[in-house]
Amino acid sequence: MKKLHRRSANIHEQCSSRHVLPRRQETAAHPVCFFHSISRGNNAMADARVRPSKTEQFAGLTLSACLGLSLLIPFIPGTAFAQQPYSSSPSHNVQERSMNISMIADDKVVTFHLEDSATTRDFVAMLPLELTLEDYAATEKIGTLPRKLDVSGAAAGSTPVEGDIAYYAPWGNLAIYHKGFEYSPGLVRLGRIESGMETIRKPGAVAVRFEVAKD
Repeated sequence: MKKLHRRSANIHEQCSSRHVLPRRQETAAHPVCFFHSISRGNNAMADARVRPSKTEQFAGLTLSACLGLSLLIPFIPGTAFAQQPYSSSPSHNVQERSMNISMIADDKVVTFHLEDSATTRDFVAMLPLELTLEDYAATEKIGTLPRKLDVSGAAAGSTPVEGDIAYYAPWGNLAIYHKGFEYSPGLVRLGRIESGMETIRKPGAVAVRFEVAKD
């Protein structure tokens, strides 16, 4: 019985050694393959994150090209967005000026609003000015000025209407119209009457004084 028991124990030990050892070898080999596969998977995922696709690369190049072109456009002559040099010409920075003047006749005051022109500025430079106005052609009162006025930039002529004050360059006189008249070459319009037309309509010569209107 003792021999039989020992033999059974030996057989059991041999069987155990035959089955356990291969199982341990298999389990020892598996972790290496498992972690190797994990490592390869992680590397593939990392490459996918680091390496952009061809579409992303093309989009990046297109965006860079657009940004570069947008920076160059302001400096390309002839483009809609090309920068224009600053202009300090008077036509852009100086507003048109106008002026009111008064004409005093006895105890009456006639006011005029003058347009801005070389001729009106030259006329205002004469003020204060005393003149004698006389009737002419039943349409206007005229008075001879001390000198001729600057007519540079003036039109070749004008068609006066009631209330106009003008300068007639051929004769060098001032004209104030209480009636309209036909086109007159050499007539330069200065402005219009604001108030006091009844004084201009009154017939007969009248001594007057022109001066800059007081505010």
